[in-house]
Amino acid sequence: MASKYLLALNCGSSSLKTTLFSYPSLEQIATITASSIGSSEAVLKTKYKSKDSGKKSVQGESHNQIFGDVLQELKRLDGGKLVSDVKQIKIVTHRIVHGGTLSEPVEVSKEHTEALESMMKLSAFAPLHNHHAVLTVKAVLEQLPDAVSYCCFDTLFHRTMPKHIYTYPIEQPEHEPPVPLRRYGFHGLSYASILKQVAEYLKKPIEKVNIIVCHLGSGASMCVIKDGKSLDTTMGLTPLEGLPGGTRSGSLDPSLTYHLYEDPMKSGSLQSTNDIEISRGELVLNKSSGFKGLCGTNEFGKITQLAQQQLEKGEEGKELLCVRIFENRILNFLGAYLVALRNSPDAIIFSGGIGERSSSLRSSILKAIDYLGIEIDEKANEGAGEIQDGVVEITTKNSRVKALRVLTDEERQCADMAKEHFGEM
Repeated sequence: MASKYLLALNCGSSSLKTTLFSYPSLEQIATITASSIGSSEAVLKTKYKSKDSGKKSVQGESHNQIFGDVLQELKRLDGGKLVSDVKQIKIVTHRIVHGGTLSEPVEVSKEHTEALESMMKLSAFAPLHNHHAVLTVKAVLEQLPDAVSYCCFDTLFHRTMPKHIYTYPIEQPEHEPPVPLRRYGFHGLSYASILKQVAEYLKKPIEKVNIIVCHLGSGASMCVIKDGKSLDTTMGLTPLEGLPGGTRSGSLDPSLTYHLYEDPMKSGSLQSTNDIEISRGELVLNKSSGFKGLCGTNEFGKITQLAQQQLEKGEEGKELLCVRIFENRILNFLGAYLVALRNSPDAIIFSGGIGERSSSLRSSILKAIDYLGIEIDEKANEGAGEIQDGVVEITTKNSRVKALRVLTDEERQCADMAKEHFGEM
């Protein structure tokens, strides 16, 4: 009997991460990552059974075309013996950023496509992600017509936020927007993955876990989890609110938007980007702000190297300023979240590309709150970025509050959710 597979897709604005799992065992077999989609530098990187097994340039200008390249690459694995027929792929999961008011994942198949229209409407609230994710769902319908797509939304995890936390103090508009104008929160699939791993590490039931998670990457956010549920998070109606990131501004005075241009009215004029239209102000705040706006690059590793050199020379360069701004915003939210947990979290978590790799950032943040009795294990902290296990403790045994580096796994979280829904199939 031919093997059955689940394919997990994680779609970014110019990237597509694909993970192949056996089904129903959910053994991870391969990952194929496409980056720089739409540019002449588009490449596919393949890992088969955790080992690098190839990198090649591809010409696909869209996520639809790139998904076709991914399928061809899957069929070449193990000399074509593994996925001999794409019909072996029975389930495809999709990580989708904005799910609006949906309270559970959505199933899409060739017989049931009605959910796609409502998901497309939400693209206005997550312009860097939702649009391409929906196009990828459509690509699956075209290229894997016998598979069932299972759409998992980042917003689902934050459905437990209290009304006084998710409500904006604004007069409601006269028109009816695609979703109520309130805070939704994002990175929820990552937070769910981290919560599960931390509960297992602490040997506590999920419903008794109290943690603060710093998901720090090109897209950065934080979340306070109380009794295993999201209490508050930094992102809001869109992923723009909260912490600055690689190209996002994070929270700022809303009036600033109107002063980005000499003529304030121009901030609201529409610009086309990646096949969708958003206002000029939104484009600037989403695509050319954050680290890129301050330093001209969104590569935080390069920024921290230059910042350290400036610090040693006593210089006040733009990279050092960028790092200090990022640390300041993290600490602002961290202070509020510590109050929410009465200064007694089970652990403070660092995840995401920056959180996982930047030992200096972790150290700086933890030293700023050493009044809690936090004691950093410098050796463990320095080496954490090289360890591929899910959870690494970076504080000493004497530390009153634990700090952990946790590798998030959104693809496995989606796969777990799908298996719970479909069973053995």
